[in-house]
Amino acid sequence: MISAVLPSPDSYSSIPIRTFNLIRHLSHRHDVTLVAQKSDMASDRYIETLSEWLEELVIFTHHQELPSRGLVNRAKRVGQLLKEGRPKSVLSYYSPQMQQWIDQKIAEKQFDVVSCEGSINETYIRREWQSQLKMVVNIHGSLYGTSEKYLERSISAKKSFKEQLNVPILRRYEKQYCSKFSALVTTTNEDKRYIQQLETEKPIKVVPNGVNLDLFPTRNYAPEGYQLIYISHQEEFTIPEEVNWLCQWIFPEIKKRYSQVSLKLVRIPSNLSSWGNSPGIEVAPSEASLPNLLQESTVCVLPIQAGLGMKAVTLQAMASGVPVVGSDRALEGLKVDGPSAKLSAMRANALEEYIYSIGRLFQQESLRERISQNARALVEKSHNWETIAQQYETVLSQ
Repeated sequence: MISAVLPSPDSYSSIPIRTFNLIRHLSHRHDVTLVAQKSDMASDRYIETLSEWLEELVIFTHHQELPSRGLVNRAKRVGQLLKEGRPKSVLSYYSPQMQQWIDQKIAEKQFDVVSCEGSINETYIRREWQSQLKMVVNIHGSLYGTSEKYLERSISAKKSFKEQLNVPILRRYEKQYCSKFSALVTTTNEDKRYIQQLETEKPIKVVPNGVNLDLFPTRNYAPEGYQLIYISHQEEFTIPEEVNWLCQWIFPEIKKRYSQVSLKLVRIPSNLSSWGNSPGIEVAPSEASLPNLLQESTVCVLPIQAGLGMKAVTLQAMASGVPVVGSDRALEGLKVDGPSAKLSAMRANALEEYIYSIGRLFQQESLRERISQNARALVEKSHNWETIAQQYETVLSQ
């Protein structure tokens, strides 16, 4: 398993959480070697636990260069994408030393299967290996699909030129790297449809994301009051838009109707912390326990704006029994509503829909309880890691 990001059970991003839990379950029947990267700031607390599950753990140091902001720097990144054929986000994780180690082990025929946990690892895969062993890539959101979806949103009109240029370049890049693999894995059917549009002949399997039910137990009491919680996610380029929209538009409208309402912002970038000075809004400390924060919340509001794939923060809130009001992006891949599903979350995309859904949940205790129970039952049945690891194991062993 190749993971440019060191697996972790409590990361902000879905990829390290997914890799961590897949390793945990796959190791029961397989010898797993993990080659990963670790930034200078990363914690060592999970490395010892990982080592117990792994046949071998090889870690390379990663010095990530944070992207520069501004129109000139954006233009430079687009130019580099045109020149290199790979996004800078992928190239920034490339390590010649890591490539050399992988090349040597493949030459020695050490493995039966190579799994890339996240498409940013595709750069380590050589096309000529297809005849030697099976290679699988775990796609956590189509890059070109994400760019196309982002372009469709009116809120991103000022960025449309960059995105219009990005979409065909990313489509070509994604088609090229997918052709190197024996099989492709996505976390949702919508993501699968975007990969199918690449007209690749490779088999595509949907294997959803999960949640650690022990880390996020369902609460045994329903808090009183009007406590909203927002948790940021891995699509960092849209978080400022989400937080600003929530705090500037959604929250004030809710506060007009429920004067005692409060909003807690969790894991937001430091440049957004000034929202904590607004009446009723609090920025949670970075060291605060997410399970505890969820236990104290009445409603989790997730106006996620972009990024394909199943979101870990949504699953974590649902597992905790906190009713979720979320956008299509927040609820992607989850059977939370519709004729054949029990209502397990409230869907909202427009301002009026957020006001209506949050208001209903504040007013109706029975609705909160019903959604809470349905959400927990859904994640227990379809999004526990043991079941998901079995599905992934099938892809690896076919």
